[in-house]
Amino acid sequence: MKKDHKSIHNSLYLFDLSLSIATLLASFIVSYYIKFFILDKILNNDNLFDKHFMVYIKYLAISVIFMLFDKGSTFPNYNNNESRRLYHFSTSLKFCLKLTLLLIVLSYLFKANPVISRYYVFIFMFTLLIFLSIKDYFFTKIFKNSAFNTNIKLAIIGDDKVKPQEYKSTCVYFETEELFPTENYNTENSKLDVLTNFDVVILSSKQLTKLQEALIVSYCDKNLIEVKIVPTSFDILISSLSINQFLGIMVLERGLINLNISPYNYAKRLSDIIGSIFGLLVSTPIMLIFVVLIFKESPGPVIYKQKRMGKNGKIFTIYKLRSMKLDAESDGQAKWAKEVDNRRLKIGSFMRKCNIDELPQFFNVLKGDMSLVGPRPERPELIKSFKDEINNYNLRHKVKPGMTGWAQINGFRGNTSLEKRIQYDLYYIENWSIIFDFEIMILTFVKNKNAY
Repeated sequence: MKKDHKSIHNSLYLFDLSLSIATLLASFIVSYYIKFFILDKILNNDNLFDKHFMVYIKYLAISVIFMLFDKGSTFPNYNNNESRRLYHFSTSLKFCLKLTLLLIVLSYLFKANPVISRYYVFIFMFTLLIFLSIKDYFFTKIFKNSAFNTNIKLAIIGDDKVKPQEYKSTCVYFETEELFPTENYNTENSKLDVLTNFDVVILSSKQLTKLQEALIVSYCDKNLIEVKIVPTSFDILISSLSINQFLGIMVLERGLINLNISPYNYAKRLSDIIGSIFGLLVSTPIMLIFVVLIFKESPGPVIYKQKRMGKNGKIFTIYKLRSMKLDAESDGQAKWAKEVDNRRLKIGSFMRKCNIDELPQFFNVLKGDMSLVGPRPERPELIKSFKDEINNYNLRHKVKPGMTGWAQINGFRGNTSLEKRIQYDLYYIENWSIIFDFEIMILTFVKNKNAY
């Protein structure tokens, strides 16, 4: 009899949702105490605890209902690895921002008396974010060693690089030829009966034909075996297909064009202008300090200029604080930075790890060559080989390159997998929103994996 994984995860999901609501209640109590019993005393305000309490209870009720609709609609994944922890933080941050905006809007829209305190809102937002992050951290730790984390018998057909993480799994790999030994295959002459002993089957082979996939799925359905499919490079492009009319013809159109639609384009450009001006005001003193340090260690130009490819293949000049020696590319060959690189200045290692060398790119954003967030721009001489070797590589040039990006905060930068980087870049393009940009900018300060 197959294990009922859906039932187990439903129970786990309800438990997690209950903990989230308990966390919300705790955040409300702590924030209310900080605002009306600590902050008001410091600011010499009247203690309005009795007058405000029932009004804030209504805000709490709204918050609980919003959490039920928002978090309640998301079936969580409890895999306890780095990308999953990043996902939990990102989800919690998005939830806190949406809830904060909702409370402020409702307070003014319905002319609540008193209007919700701005101090309370921001204390509540940060308290809730911290509490939810702590809850998620310990919850995934507990889950890793809990009875919910059952021993799953897993069959992977195809690519043996696909490996389950964290879960207690018995994993067996099958080549396509093992299941379909003859060229004229069907259910009778195949060897699909070996899958009967498994709980989950994962299809991870580009060599599987459509008929073979159909036979495997049909067999698994009949035997109550779950089937999952690992997406190929093209599969990630069909996640947001929409039906549209083009010259009177009904066509399927990819979601890659979102950032080229005027309202989206204007919103992103406005955020880039505001963000780059603010970034320049804040970072100019920092840049001046490092200009002196760079020149002291390696006299010569401190601003490094390089040609990069931008939107629609347009070549532009990118600005960086020089973190390498003057003769770093004396042979004229384009090279990626390595983790151990003797071309780097002593101060350059720190600059690159903290992304300080990228600060002059606020000028590129202000000029319109780049955006605050987007796929990182590459050098034209490297792209010549990439676009032929890697499927869908040039699709990343449908939008402006960014100072930071979804691929970078997930560790795909520098000398890492280009295929993975393209997948993350295309996911960002398909799923762009102002909130998504804001998440990535915040996480840039937290995640600096492979920054060297």
